[in-house]
Amino acid sequence: MKQLTEIINSIQEAHAFIHDIIEYDSRYDLARFGRELLVIEKDEKTQSTNSFFYLSSEGKVVHEHAEGDADRFVEYYNNKEQLKLKMEYELEMWSKKYAKG
Repeated sequence: MKQLTEIINSIQEAHAFIHDIIEYDSRYDLARFGRELLVIEKDEKTQSTNSFFYLSSEGKVVHEHAEGDADRFVEYYNNKEQLKLKMEYELEMWSKKYAKG
């Protein structure tokens, strides 16, 4: 399981900031805000802001909209990565099974 700083680094390596924003997925955006990074949780239907938290340049949470916002983001990311790995494995097994026949 990745920790918060590892997750942020992975996202920043895989995506480019456009006008200081990374639109990570339908639920989370990352935005540069001065020397801090703002992680915004959005409502997936309306895209309005549900919550947010700030990270300092040292990777420490300096402000959360509600307690547990950063932990929820870490859990969401790790669950998403586990699901992705499971789907890739199942696709590989399916491909091997049906490629033989």
